[in-house]
Amino acid sequence: MVKLLRPLLLTLLLYFTVTLELSALHIIGGDVTYECRGIDTMRNKVRFFITFTMYRDSRSGGANFDSPTEFGIYRGNGSNWVHVRTVRNIQVRNIVDIPIDRSNPCVIIPANVGVQRGTYTFEVELDIIDETYMIAYQRCCRNNTILNLQRPGDTGAAFTTEITPLAQRTCNNSPVFNGFPPS
Repeated sequence: MVKLLRPLLLTLLLYFTVTLELSALHIIGGDVTYECRGIDTMRNKVRFFITFTMYRDSRSGGANFDSPTEFGIYRGNGSNWVHVRTVRNIQVRNIVDIPIDRSNPCVIIPANVGVQRGTYTFEVELDIIDETYMIAYQRCCRNNTILNLQRPGDTGAAFTTEITPLAQRTCNNSPVFNGFPPS
């Protein structure tokens, strides 16, 4: 009896291990924006409200929203970036299902696709400097149905926004998307 149960238990263990590994996929996309909340000229600092919106495939059973998560802040220009600090313990909020527009005849959307949006927000105070700040978030993995990436399930996603010296000095805001792009 024990000899019969051992292969069955090993098979079940292997099945659940593979299933858990496969469900760690399906990030669709996201964007990062900033809104200036004010300049402190006495201290030469500027405050920004950061909003990160992430979209995930809600019908795949994988890739839950990280909560809490963390964002990196870097300063520099071009390809030379220096880590300034990490903003930790940011919780996801406002998780909602996004209706998918299936009326566009140029976009073929599989029937089993669902999209969910989660939002992360935090405020950060930065020194006003002559370099660009980059706010960054990285996450593994992308949806396996992506056709223009080799092995998208093994490819992570990085979401960034840059706050230029001009935006720091003039208390400028980033552009914001008005609508959800086609799935």
